[in-house]
Amino acid sequence: MKKIKFKYIVILLIAVFVFLFGYSYIGVDKETGVPKGLLMRIRPLPWEEIYWDESDQLLKLTVKDETLDGKESRCLRSFKLTPSGLLMGGREFNSLEATSRLNARLDYTVENQVLTIIDKKYSKEIFCMNLEVILDEGDSITEVTAGPVFYELGEEIVLTATLEYKTEKEPTILHQEPFFEVKAIVSYTEDYMGCGEDYEIEQLHWRNIETSNEVKEPVIHVQKSAEDRYYIEIFDEEDVAKPPIQMMIPIKLDEAGNILKEQSSNFETGTLVNYDSVNIYFDDQSKNIKYVWITINGVNLFSESGQFMRRMDFEYELMFKFDTESLEVFDVQKSEDAQVEL
Repeated sequence: MKKIKFKYIVILLIAVFVFLFGYSYIGVDKETGVPKGLLMRIRPLPWEEIYWDESDQLLKLTVKDETLDGKESRCLRSFKLTPSGLLMGGREFNSLEATSRLNARLDYTVENQVLTIIDKKYSKEIFCMNLEVILDEGDSITEVTAGPVFYELGEEIVLTATLEYKTEKEPTILHQEPFFEVKAIVSYTEDYMGCGEDYEIEQLHWRNIETSNEVKEPVIHVQKSAEDRYYIEIFDEEDVAKPPIQMMIPIKLDEAGNILKEQSSNFETGTLVNYDSVNIYFDDQSKNIKYVWITINGVNLFSESGQFMRRMDFEYELMFKFDTESLEVFDVQKSEDAQVEL
């Protein structure tokens, strides 16, 4: 009898051990979204942010950089999970190295009081701005450099850094530019053995510091002015970081109720913006239901007096349908981030 009880106790202890092992190592951690087994294997690392990329089998994390202080003093590390279950890689990409690489890519020009920031590697203009907005009269910029870098972990690793500048009047002081920061995707590369060896900073873009994550719904009204004429009024104020979309588009129908396509180029926009290109596509879904697709690229911003303020690499896309009888607008869709190339 005692042997039987002892046997059951052993079985119970084994079951508890298996349960505890499975709870600790099997499944996904709810707080981080990382498999528990991977978390246990990197436990000695003092990570601060962590992300598990299931599709690429990459474990991405930031750790404290002991040589610097503050939030920007974080190193990026990426580990590749091999088919055999090994975690390979993990080389640190620290703030000093990232900042150095970023500054090696930056250049700027000043012409007619307009500052232009350039990505030298791709010979691409990132941002243009009227210096009268940020400088005192008679002062000029002598240096532009990237400040501390920040990492944002996700399917893509995003590196951002505010830009700072020195002036002739204050040559020893770096001023943080309040209007924008540079953004780039950091790609992780491996050597032939599958071990992470390097990080590459891709094309630099502009990103406004005050960008909101909230995607607001555009206001769209359709008015009927005559038997075959309509006006579509669009106002989309995304947030304070992006210029509002303001358009008035006339539409004319033929005798069969179809949209006359040649009217697509006749539209009006706000007076404080000048777009590089605006494309409007119409489609007759039925006699009454019409489809509208609008794409906008590139924008120059002006003050109320008509003075150039700054240029933005801007992409915007809006699609919707409307009923010519009820004037109802429905199936509204737009790009989640109207500011794609920042």
